Amino acid sequence: MAENLNYDAKGSKCYEDKTNNCQKYGRLYDWQTATKACSSGWHLPSREEWGKLFHYADGTTQAEPPHQSETSCKNLKSKSSWENNENGTDKGNFASAGTYASWWSSTEWDNASDADDVNYKSEYLSVRCVKD
Repeated sequence: MAENLNYDAKGSKCYEDKTNNCQKYGRLYDWQTATKACSSGWHLPSREEWGKLFHYADGTTQAEPPHQSETSCKNLKSKSSWENNENGTDKGNFASAGTYASWWSSTEWDNASDADDVNYKSEYLSVRCVKD
């Protein structure tokens, strides 16, 4: 997908709870909703699929892990709406719209405890779907 998913579903919301932000950034989804958000013929990308995209967009350093490559981040970000000309992503962390971005992956994290896993999965992140 060329933009973030904007499918209104239970378990999704707009950034800052402002409808205009859904139009601009797409909706944010909790883990449970993200795993079911892609329509038939599409799927939530795995961490490996995200890595392939970042390596392709990097074109130079093949940094490990690939999402830490400043080159790929700059090549993948939109041409507008980023504050202070930031990279658009920062090691997969979501900070604030227009500064950083993060998307769900179908690959689950191997966290230290179940409590960490539950807390992480209750966060709201963007979704991009990949064609099957």
